[in-house]
Amino acid sequence: MQENSLLTDTEINKALAQQNIEHSVISRGLEKFKLPSGQELAVATVDMPWPPYDPNLVFILGDEVTLVDVGPPMYSAFADLVRAMDLLDPQYQVYDRLKSIVITHAHFDHWGSLQSLVDRLMEGRTEPISVYCHAYDSDVVVPTEASMHQDQSSQMDFSLSAGLGTGSPFHHHHPHHGTSPETFELITPEEGDTVSGYEIIHLPGHSPGCIGVRVDNVVIAGDAILYKETPNTSSEMFHEYSGLAHMIASYYRLAKIGKQAPIAIGGHGKIIPNLRKKAMENLEFHSDRLAKIYHTARNARTDEMTGWQIADAYFSGNGRPLEGFSQYMGTVETVSHLEVGCRIGLFSVRTESQNGAMVHLYRAIPVSDVRSTIDSGFEGYRSGI
Repeated sequence: MQENSLLTDTEINKALAQQNIEHSVISRGLEKFKLPSGQELAVATVDMPWPPYDPNLVFILGDEVTLVDVGPPMYSAFADLVRAMDLLDPQYQVYDRLKSIVITHAHFDHWGSLQSLVDRLMEGRTEPISVYCHAYDSDVVVPTEASMHQDQSSQMDFSLSAGLGTGSPFHHHHPHHGTSPETFELITPEEGDTVSGYEIIHLPGHSPGCIGVRVDNVVIAGDAILYKETPNTSSEMFHEYSGLAHMIASYYRLAKIGKQAPIAIGGHGKIIPNLRKKAMENLEFHSDRLAKIYHTARNARTDEMTGWQIADAYFSGNGRPLEGFSQYMGTVETVSHLEVGCRIGLFSVRTESQNGAMVHLYRAIPVSDVRSTIDSGFEGYRSGI
């Protein structure tokens, strides 16, 4: 478990006090929050190879215990989780009363220890554990041959269409991250459903099935929003609920929710003291990035560019040249912005065959006011919120 508290900031402490949330430290890497209703949350921060990204796992300590996220498939991370449960068990009977596990999204650092935890919890039990994961992400947690093929196929299609070719490294399903679905009950909640009485919020963008859990005046948000980093986006090519457009809509949604539930616990990092403010800052971040990507393409020597060419020029121009796996991730991030740019009138795109692959070529369209175009375009994603 990491040394740093979730509360090293005066602003965070002040925000919690204003919301009548009491905070206490149980042990290094394990903290407790008592909400105005009397509801208690415990946050365990578990080990990752990259310390700034140590995941936060949240225990909702009600009549039953619900755990939100389980951490990566690493011995050290799972040991941290077990240690937290051992510390909580004398008061809250975690091993007996933990009935439900919520997976906020299907990235390995949030669900990778699921099978290890289920196996431990089922020792001496007959009642199955309920595992909640949105349907749009569940085929990663419980993969099939078809879903693994589709995952690899969509990533290859994206790499080809973006001009990366076939040599770019990217994610695959890893069998050792897999689960045994017969050992738990998989439930796929939708927007507005509840887990142990707590509201599920669908927040697509970082992944298609990103979900948050609202508990009183706190939102447990996974990686939909984080204290410091702005979560990476994905391309619309991967899933109908992928892409920056969905992330923009989710930020507007979080900004609205933040009026009643201003505190958020992200999947990594410190407490978010002002959810609405952070959501609006993330919208501004993506607005600024889209404007910079537009100017990168507009100022290029060539009229049309692939997604990879624009990504390479944009990130290199910001002193962050893309190498290795970052070539793929940087191109995904750039293309997600290009997709929105095409929708709001900043870019046009056409497809042509190159060496047997269908490649997308983007052209920056002259506009009189880039910022105004982006602002009005983003506002369009407020609809239905």
